[in-house]
Amino acid sequence: MNYGWELARVTIYTLLIIGLIYLGFYLWKRGLGYQKTGRHIHIIERVFLGPKKSLVLLLVKEKLVLVGIDEKGFHVISEWDDQDIDIPDLKQEVNFKGYFQNLISRNRRDQDE
Repeated sequence: MNYGWELARVTIYTLLIIGLIYLGFYLWKRGLGYQKTGRHIHIIERVFLGPKKSLVLLLVKEKLVLVGIDEKGFHVISEWDDQDIDIPDLKQEVNFKGYFQNLISRNRRDQDE
């Protein structure tokens, strides 16, 4: 039995598994449907209109900004003061379990109607 070849094979498979885990975390952090927040910019809502086309409602400091995104870039559609519109509490932590349960419950309500 060639132990050198077996060790190389185990090493290759281990590196492959670590690479797949890293890729999964990278995609998850990029926000595949997950709302991200920063210190000064919060994504309130995102609506996909079609391939490479979406609307994003942002809270930037004291203003709400509606941005259109397409393959050509970003376009500011409208701005409002945050006092004019009721905004959800952005201070609470968003965890994946809560987000996923909310997503499932919204889809169930749509099917019942």
